[in-house]
Amino acid sequence: MTLYLNLRESQPQMMSGDGGPSARLIADELVDGLIQGRTVVFGVHGFNVRYKSGLRSLARLDQELKLPQSHIFVGVLWPGDFWVPVINYPVEWEDAVKGGQSLARYARARMGSAPRFDFVSHSLGGRLALEGAAQLPDDRVGRVCLMASATDNDCLERPYDVSLRKAEQLTGLASRKDKVLAVAYPLGDFAGDLVFRDKDSPFRGALGRYGPRNNAPLWLRIDNGEGFTHSDYFPPGDTGPLKKTQGKAIRYARDFLLNDQPNWA
Repeated sequence: MTLYLNLRESQPQMMSGDGGPSARLIADELVDGLIQGRTVVFGVHGFNVRYKSGLRSLARLDQELKLPQSHIFVGVLWPGDFWVPVINYPVEWEDAVKGGQSLARYARARMGSAPRFDFVSHSLGGRLALEGAAQLPDDRVGRVCLMASATDNDCLERPYDVSLRKAEQLTGLASRKDKVLAVAYPLGDFAGDLVFRDKDSPFRGALGRYGPRNNAPLWLRIDNGEGFTHSDYFPPGDTGPLKKTQGKAIRYARDFLLNDQPNWA
């Protein structure tokens, strides 16, 4: 069974399920007992992921990561629906930030026995992960893995320099072959700055396409010959087979979570 933190409701809800179309609620007072002093790994899906697809994709990610008993996976479901870049992205940017803040509040209140919180994210889920890391206590932010992050490539300088500082380690995967981040991201990011006065620059490229403007440790710019596109990181939200690229990205994430020197080979 996979644990989920559902941020789609007015208040965060912990749930469990097997990746099927529904999941059962877990009472808040039982959550810390489920964690039992283990490192919590938050898996955060990206933009354009509906609720049921998120349940399936995150359950598959949990299965593929094959984490040891010392770790426990929690899939994060947030309202990142519909890919309509200029219209939808500004709203989803705000949802991602609010989601990270909500996650951190819940973790502080209900997951007191967890010694550390790690993150594995995809696309705009990277913004939620960075915001969550920024809001958690300094000594409890562990490893942060950002895949195809739909955030500005200078966001680790501002506003998420605090997340980079707090993280035990931070890594990311970026690909120049990512057409979603090449075309849709700049339009949506500009709209987000215009409509919601996003504090980052509307003129930067995406972190998940170019990597950080100033090099960060353990950042991996995927070779163009590998052809990684925006859907080549997290498992699909349907019953289709896992792509080789997805399997490779997940193995890298697992290696990063458990070892000091992750292996891309």
